[in-house]
Amino acid sequence: MTLAQEDTKFVVVKTMPLRYCEAFRREKQAVDFNHANLIKVLSSETAKDDYIIRMEYVGTNTLQDVLQSTTFLSEKRITSYGRDIARGANYLHNLSYVHLDIKPGNIIVNEEKDILQLCDFGFCQNVNDIEEQNVKEIGTIAYAAPEIFRGLQLTTQADIYSIGICCWTMLTLQEPYEDKYHLGPDGLIFAIIEKNFDQIYLRWKEIVGGRI
Repeated sequence: MTLAQEDTKFVVVKTMPLRYCEAFRREKQAVDFNHANLIKVLSSETAKDDYIIRMEYVGTNTLQDVLQSTTFLSEKRITSYGRDIARGANYLHNLSYVHLDIKPGNIIVNEEKDILQLCDFGFCQNVNDIEEQNVKEIGTIAYAAPEIFRGLQLTTQADIYSIGICCWTMLTLQEPYEDKYHLGPDGLIFAIIEKNFDQIYLRWKEIVGGRI
């Protein structure tokens, strides 16, 4: 992705090789989305060698950057951030879309407006168009809902699960399932399917117990 100046403002220009036609199709549909907690996709086009997506520029700082550079987030800040993420997702859900890759790295911190904005719609799908579930068509494993890997019918609840993991991450400042990373992708998927939440729950209880 690169920055380009158009008139008096900057825009983000994202290029994708032509082999990523499905991801481009999903990014392209986001042109119709319009919500304060979503990065606005301005246009899409097909060039000779690439697909091109133009998006509004509000900064480069992501929620992941914030989490990696701080040792504490207040409950007020976590609540505010969680509300922003939920509002953006709720807008998509009301249109029957599910984002499928909600994670701190896909959430931009708009410092000027003091809000969070969801971005990266490469996995976004309309739930009414999905007939089969394919693990290859979801985003980051550690933030994906168990029903995705079980091959169950996809609903907007998958995003709600991801939002919950994001909130847990903001509270604990830890990566979800980090103690399972050594097992590789298959082991991580198994842990999620089996609802192996020991590490997540115990850390949550430790943190929250100290604040109540």
